[in-house]
Amino acid sequence: MSQSHTPTVGWREVGYFLAEMAVFGSIAWWGLSRDMGAWLRLPFTCALLALFAASWGLLVSPKAKWPLAGLAAVGFRLLWFGLGLAALVALVLGR
Repeated sequence: MSQSHTPTVGWREVGYFLAEMAVFGSIAWWGLSRDMGAWLRLPFTCALLALFAASWGLLVSPKAKWPLAGLAAVGFRLLWFGLGLAALVALVLGR
């Protein structure tokens, strides 16, 4: 008799996912709030999101093509989440 294995998702993974989505949301909101023509604002925001998604996916995601390890991974995550927080702070302060 074969048993199917259902992967479990812990609270830590849920927290990471929600934090990642918060970064994408704040970056998108910041990009769309820039003072530039509407014809440029949308491509600019899409490029920012693509840059953030590609860098995360290639370097620190569980299935990363070139996974960072140790201090490099910690430093990258601090920078990545820090930029998301900086975008949110800039929005709140109106800059």
